[in-house]
Amino acid sequence: MDISEEKWQRQEWLSEARQLISWANSQPLTYPIMLAVRHSHRETVRTLDEMVDRRITDIGREMGREFGRRLPVDRRVVIRHSRIGRCRETAENLEDGIREMGGKVRQLEELGILVGPRVQDAEIWSNVGVDGIEVAKFVNDYADGRYHENRIERFESYRKRVIEGTIGTLIAAQPGDMYIYVTHDTFLLMAKRAYLSHAVADADRPPYLGGWGLSRESEVLRLFERGVTKEIEI
Repeated sequence: MDISEEKWQRQEWLSEARQLISWANSQPLTYPIMLAVRHSHRETVRTLDEMVDRRITDIGREMGREFGRRLPVDRRVVIRHSRIGRCRETAENLEDGIREMGGKVRQLEELGILVGPRVQDAEIWSNVGVDGIEVAKFVNDYADGRYHENRIERFESYRKRVIEGTIGTLIAAQPGDMYIYVTHDTFLLMAKRAYLSHAVADADRPPYLGGWGLSRESEVLRLFERGVTKEIEI
């Protein structure tokens, strides 16, 4: 076992990432798939002011490349990411890993929905809490209409954009396509709320490089998360 393999297996925060990799490699090429993952391991956030600028750590960069190296190489890959630096950097690390193993990335680009809903009052992000400790509560309050639309885009409007940008993309995809979205825990929880229409919990917050997968078999959509697959209807 080489050093990178040992690190990949040893890091507790990679437990969901390892499950996602196994899932992606188990999907038939006839299914287009999508993985939506949180950015890799970042610097510690100690104050609200630091939330935007925290970057990926050395181990985060290394494990981002390892994630890419373990993805199936026989798919057509598109990587989309939030404009925030740590997501862009993670996306680039994934691309490096994919290319190392002989895979090809057709596109690497920003996607607006992966940052979050449109916000008119930036102070609203303070409700997420330092280091995102209140992110599940924020998502539920937002979805339940507790923030006025003069501060933040209505949830139903954002929900529609999320579904169009994820499930709509998968419906239009071809067999062998793989989309990878690199984003934030906030988006991952908001998308889960959008798909399943029930409250999210603190335990739903994904670790670094964790998240969920979507697959399409003909007209059937399946959501994979933490070892569990369920059919979804939108």
